[in-house]
Amino acid sequence: MITAIEQNETMDAFNKLIPQLKIILEDDTIFGINNTEYCLKLVNDTNIPMKGKTGDKLSPGSGSYRAIHEKKVINAVVPKEVYGVPIKTIAIPISDDQGKIVGNIAIAKSLKKQEEIFELSKNLSESLNQITSAISNISAGIQESGKSSENILNNMNHTNDRTRDTDSVLEFIRNVANQTNLLGLNAAIEASRAGDAGRGFSVVAQEIRKLSSSSSQSIKKIENVIKEIQKSVATVTGDVGKVNENFQEQAAALEEITAAINEINQTAKVLENIAVKF
Repeated sequence: MITAIEQNETMDAFNKLIPQLKIILEDDTIFGINNTEYCLKLVNDTNIPMKGKTGDKLSPGSGSYRAIHEKKVINAVVPKEVYGVPIKTIAIPISDDQGKIVGNIAIAKSLKKQEEIFELSKNLSESLNQITSAISNISAGIQESGKSSENILNNMNHTNDRTRDTDSVLEFIRNVANQTNLLGLNAAIEASRAGDAGRGFSVVAQEIRKLSSSSSQSIKKIENVIKEIQKSVATVTGDVGKVNENFQEQAAALEEITAAINEINQTAKVLENIAVKF
């Protein structure tokens, strides 16, 4: 049985590389070199509260013990409940020149940073999902408002078209008034020619012309009112149209934001997977 690290070329080389490996691996790391029964050397780390020390016997079931007896590389993850931080261990069996297992080298690396990355990416992913859900609800509301605005716009356009239809009605009434006025004028002329016999008819003719005049004035008032209505309808239609355009632009912007958030969410999931596999 090997009692000194220098007795095995691989163990000796690994021992000399430990200072450089601590720099390369960066994370908090523990290094161990063992023979088949006990620890020949243990390089602890202050951030990993393991109580092992050089000279301790190998514990049955440990990665180092299994690597020697199962004659294979043993990878294991120790949950943070054991040492306060999650740890990943790897134990590699070491053979002599005849191929006999004489011990193993072991590395235990803290997964605290990876766990933090995992938690951050998980929280980020959950937050992004909530934001995406909220934006989807807002987008649905905007789209619904846009549909309502579009319906209002269509109704306003229909109302505007109907008010234009009154132009022909007013024109017809104006023609009737003109014809009535002409009729009253002709009646007055005929009454004048008839002398005393046409005096009663003359009164009727005057009333007809008064009616024609009153109708003309009413038509002008109605025409002015309708023009004001048309003007108001046109203004409201234009405003509703602008609102509808704004709704469409906002909906498009929200779609772009949702797409960007989904992309970030995918990145967060990738980070989460990397943290799990690391």
